[in-house]
Amino acid sequence: MNETLDNSVSGRPGINRYTASMRAAWVVSGSTCLRLGRSLGSLAGGLADEGIYLAAICGDDAPVGAFSDWPIDVTRFFMRRWFRPGRAIARLGEKLQEQGVQLLHALDAEAGQTTSLLASQLNCPHVVSSYSLDDGRALGRMGVRPAMVLAASQSVRLDLINSHCIRPDRVTVAPPPAHPVAEANCFRRPDRCASIVTSDVFDDYGAVAAVLDAFAKLQYDKTECLFFAVGNGPAEHALRKHAEKLGLCGSLTFVDRLDSRQLAGVFEAADIYISPRGTSSVNLDAMLAMASGAAVLAPEDHVSDFLIDGQTASTFRSRDAKDIAEHLGDMLSNRERTVSLAEGALEYLAENHRPWRAVQSVAEVYNGVLAGSENHVPLSA
Repeated sequence: MNETLDNSVSGRPGINRYTASMRAAWVVSGSTCLRLGRSLGSLAGGLADEGIYLAAICGDDAPVGAFSDWPIDVTRFFMRRWFRPGRAIARLGEKLQEQGVQLLHALDAEAGQTTSLLASQLNCPHVVSSYSLDDGRALGRMGVRPAMVLAASQSVRLDLINSHCIRPDRVTVAPPPAHPVAEANCFRRPDRCASIVTSDVFDDYGAVAAVLDAFAKLQYDKTECLFFAVGNGPAEHALRKHAEKLGLCGSLTFVDRLDSRQLAGVFEAADIYISPRGTSSVNLDAMLAMASGAAVLAPEDHVSDFLIDGQTASTFRSRDAKDIAEHLGDMLSNRERTVSLAEGALEYLAENHRPWRAVQSVAEVYNGVLAGSENHVPLSA
């Protein structure tokens, strides 16, 4: 067998697909669950409450533990060495036809190509969620144009429009949902050493090394702190060696990459979260840390609308260890202001990233797309 379909993974009972007002399928990439699992769970539950039946298609590289908590029917697709895309798409299409799926949703651009092929096979509309300024190129390579793109921030929306990969009226802003805690968690125990966490995929040595250098500066100044670096990647070995040279072995702990639900638990126990570098994508780890009640220190960022210097976070110059150390020292010495920053972040998320609003936005997009599905045209049109 070159490929198999596996339904052994199933979520908690959802609504009956035969009585649902709509039947949609999510297409999940390998990184979707790691980055978005917590927010997707609330979205799945909310859409079920709206009468929408959800199925999901995910590859064998997707960590699907979160699915057990979702009201969703899951099909894992195992791709063997000699993968035939046409045959695989046909089998997936047959499965989705059996479920009566009317609309497909790629949960990120990484899943967009598979979703486009399935949409062509099923002759149904599809939508794509976009979190990065790099997604315009991926969308431009799709064989079928999405009926709608859900941009995670206004900056992502404008970039997609400027890339001319999709019409402006087919891009809308759908901020990812957050689940802010009731109050800031940072510095709630003054008798305890401050806990500082950073997380990354560890593929940019210079950016993370600058954070480690800042940690070493705090240690040299005899500031009592515990440091945690969460993640793994190609630069991890070199970063561990760098930490040893800096003498951080007694105060720094490396932790393997966690999914968003596990990471939220780490952030809830932290006082300060440092995002080591700015990227072209919405900073979901920083948003998760903010929602968990930690104070956030992040690079200057024009993609993530929730990172507002002095209101929801403190920002620094990327790769500048001295600047990072100065900001950390200020946050540790002026704890009242740091707690106020964390509280401002919680207020912003509660107002602008409410889960019910995300459910409402996605449900409206699904209904609008199905109502206008006769306008779904190929790129060549």
